[in-house]
This record gives sequence, structure tokens and C-alpha cells, in this order.
Amino acid sequence: MQRPDLRRVAHWIGHLLAILGILFVLIRIYQGADQRHLAELDSQVWMGLVILTLGYGLANFLLAHGWYCLLIQFGAKVSKIWAYRTYGLSQIGKYVPGNVFHLASRHSFGMSFGVTSNTLLKSTFWELVLISLAAMTCTSLVLPLLLPKLDHLVVVIVFIGACSLVGLTFRFAMGPGVAKAYAHYLVFLLTTSTIFVCLLWFIGGGQSLPLRTLIVITGAYLTAWVAGLVTPGAPAGIGVREFMLLLLLENAVDETDLLIAIFLGRLVTVSGDLLFYLGATRLGTEQS
Repeated sequence: MQRPDLRRVAHWIGHLLAILGILFVLIRIYQGADQRHLAELDSQVWMGLVILTLGYGLANFLLAHGWYCLLIQFGAKVSKIWAYRTYGLSQIGKYVPGNVFHLASRHSFGMSFGVTSNTLLKSTFWELVLISLAAMTCTSLVLPLLLPKLDHLVVVIVFIGACSLVGLTFRFAMGPGVAKAYAHYLVFLLTTSTIFVCLLWFIGGGQSLPLRTLIVITGAYLTAWVAGLVTPGAPAGIGVREFMLLLLLENAVDETDLLIAIFLGRLVTVSGDLLFYLGATRLGTEQS
């Protein structure tokens, strides 16, 4: 079998996993529908949802700035405004089946602006590497699920140590631009996981969660996030991330709350991405 055929099979498998994940989540939501309905959520929850959506939309600028840092590191002469606008206009393409159209669109924008193909390819490659490493580093927070007796403070220390080690390695091995990009991607991921934790908090009626549970939720969310990222053919990880979240957290938090949070979480991210796109259209096109 030729390599193009293997890629096609991988994409079809990705599509199938995404569809199965969506169906699995929908079935679980339907099964739990008699316990609690979305219509029962009060106005404060929906107001919180609006705030979280705005927060997620703004968090996308962390991704855009990370890409800008990589472009500068690899020799491109572009402005922050141009990088933010280009990233924002292209990023919405991740929802197109195939999960590569946002990258292709960004490459096209860059070429039309005069950025070399080599620089764009490098920036895209290292963006994927860095954001994957950042997410995988964050998966260390899920250790309490595997080792229930492990002290949560040890987990936090391991997490901070791993992040620092990766960041310093890139700083000295490749330069400050790559290290800054990694830092921005890490903050973005932690912001998105915080948004999901806030959703669970809103839905749970503002009941406080133990620190150990917060750590587990954060780790599980980012483990699911990276699973969606590396699955070929799953647009924006749809289906795959939701399935992984249910799998990892079904015994850690109330299942009904988890189902609603997963549903609303996807609503927040899609709406936030749309806001980011609309915001990018308002940015100037000048270079400096």
C-alpha cells in the first residue's frame, strides 16, 4: 500500500473515531436526560458561560502570539498585528474535516505576504511539536487517577519541574523565540482547562472541589485535548476529546454534571473560536 493510501486510511479512521465519540456522548446525554436538563440551569450559569466564551476567544491570542514568536525566531519580518490577523482568519479552518485546512490557509496567507515557504513550514512544524509537548507535559496532572495514593503536592511539583525543564531546554537549544512560544502554548492550555473547571463549578452550583479533584480534572482535560489533536481527520478534535473526558472523569465527578459540562464546553470553544475569527477581521492589515 502506498503512503498516500495510508494517510487516507488514517483520516478515515479519524473521522470514524470522531463520529463514534460524538454518538457516545450523545447517548450518554440522552440516558442522563431524566436526571437533569439544560433548561434547568439558571441565568447565572448562562451568564458565566458568556464570560467563559469571551475568555476563550481572548485566549486564542496566546496561540497567535506563539506563532508570531516562531516566525520571528526563524527570520520572518512581520508585525504582531499581521500575525494575529492571519492566525485568526485561518484558525477557523480547523473545523473543516481533515484538521489541516487551517494550516494550509495560514501557509497561503504567509506566502502571499512574502514570508518564505521554508519559514512557514518550520513555524508550523514547531508549533505542532511545542503545543503537543505542552499538552503532554500537562498530562502528568492525571497521575492521581493512575496512582491514587500519590500526594497531590508531588504531582504539582513534578508538573512544574517538567514544564521548566522543557522550556529551558528549548531556550538554550533553539533560542528565546521557541521557548516563548512554548510558554504561550502552555498558558493557553492551562487557561482552557481552567475554563472547563469553571464550567463544572457553575453547573455544580458553586460547590468547591478538593484540590486533588481539580488537579485530576485539569490533567484529564488536557489528556483529552492532546488525544483530539493527534487524531487525524477529527476536525478540532470533535468527538475524540469528549469521549476521552467521559472515560477519564466518569468516576471523579458527578456524571450528569460532567455530561453537561462537556456539551457546554464544546459550545464555549466553538463560540470562542468564532469570536476570535471575528476579532481578527477587525485587525489592520499593515505590517507595523
